[in-house]
Amino acid sequence: MEVTIISQNENKLLNRTEITAEAMFDGTTPTRMEIKKELAKKIKADIEHIVLRKIMNIFGERKVKVIAFNYKDKKIMEHENRVFLNKDLGKKKAGEAKKEEKEAEPKKEEKKASGAE
Repeated sequence: MEVTIISQNENKLLNRTEITAEAMFDGTTPTRMEIKKELAKKIKADIEHIVLRKIMNIFGERKVKVIAFNYKDKKIMEHENRVFLNKDLGKKKAGEAKKEEKEAEPKKEEKKASGAE
């Protein structure tokens, strides 16, 4: 995957750099983590300080447009929207986790019932 920086704007008020980039890839669309790693290498930043705000796949082409924020300090990132932080960390939504737990419970009961026969 090749990452090209389109624009980089310094936002001093929020202590972050706002980055617009384009990533060209072969095969399947890269994951958020793969894009973050390549972007971090390109701008020489810590991967933990980067938040991917938006990834837009360009139809019919093997490239994605990325809008990302590179924060100067991890403590400042706390003001970022939790949805984007959780997406970048790979955490599931609370509703999805509960749904998976509910689906797993009946399967356990079915195993117990079939084992008791």
